[in-house]
Amino acid sequence: MPVGTGHLADYPNQIPKYWETSLFAEAEKMTFWNRFEGAEGSGAAIVRKDDLTKKPGDTIYFDAVLALTGVGDTSTTQLTEGNEDKLVLRQRSFTVGPLKKAVRWDWLVEQEVTHDHRAIARTQLAKWLAGRLDDRLFNEVTGGGTVVPTAHKFVCSADHTTRATMDTDDFLTLDYITKMKAQAQNLLLEPMRLDDGVEVFGLVIHPYTEMKLKLQDTYKQAMQYAEVRGKENPLFKGASAIWDGVVIYTSQRVPRDATTPFVADNIFFGQQLAARGYGMYPTWVERDFSYGEESGIATRLLVGEKLITFDLNATETSGDATDDFMLGGMLVLSTAPTS
Repeated sequence: MPVGTGHLADYPNQIPKYWETSLFAEAEKMTFWNRFEGAEGSGAAIVRKDDLTKKPGDTIYFDAVLALTGVGDTSTTQLTEGNEDKLVLRQRSFTVGPLKKAVRWDWLVEQEVTHDHRAIARTQLAKWLAGRLDDRLFNEVTGGGTVVPTAHKFVCSADHTTRATMDTDDFLTLDYITKMKAQAQNLLLEPMRLDDGVEVFGLVIHPYTEMKLKLQDTYKQAMQYAEVRGKENPLFKGASAIWDGVVIYTSQRVPRDATTPFVADNIFFGQQLAARGYGMYPTWVERDFSYGEESGIATRLLVGEKLITFDLNATETSGDATDDFMLGGMLVLSTAPTS
């Protein structure tokens, strides 16, 4: 009977589950979008679906619904029956796929350095996972995975209509935030609702976009006596300001285009922006190599995300910017420059 080396790799059942659950909790806590997640029907910006963690498969289905329109019936003679509005429901889907990462070190490092490499590896993997989860969602909602309808793409400029022609004067202003709110309402984007019933939209901008905004005298004057209400609400976590019912956030992961020239694609959002789901939560695997001369730790998971779109003329479609398409809860606002 072989004799074990005494390393954790010989006793896989002895590795505490705490490490993988702690890794996931820590990673989720560090992401930008985690505070906006909620269950299907909760009114959250990010619809969270983890169905496949309990059953096999790679496709997650979810329902999205458009807001009702119209003024309602004020007649005392017309019957309500037969004059009902139809709920505009769309079932969307997305697939989950693998995401994995590993780190490795040799025994000399462990002997010469006093740090706990196992704990360091877990922390660094959590940071990496948080960054990748955010990057994937930012990429998806700005057109990297699903086409963003042209009606939901805007250029922050008074004299330019395309991203390619933007110049150094096309920076974000408070007036433009108000304009974006009006655009969102016109496109029937539903705002997020706080516990006290107050409705707000969100706007996440690149740090350089925020810098140009904060250097403006109008911003300084407007924010001099401003106070963010309901600071204890998760929606205000990390917010830098609130203007006209729009909560402003900053993230260095807002996508930039290095060719036009460093244009940032900032995201204005309300409810039903996107969906995210897991087929498998992160697992934690430890191994020894070369008779214990090297050690390694890996994590892997199954995850997917999808921008929520509607086609008013069909029940299901893959998405085309030329069709009668609209988004559930997002506008893309391009600003320049970002450096």
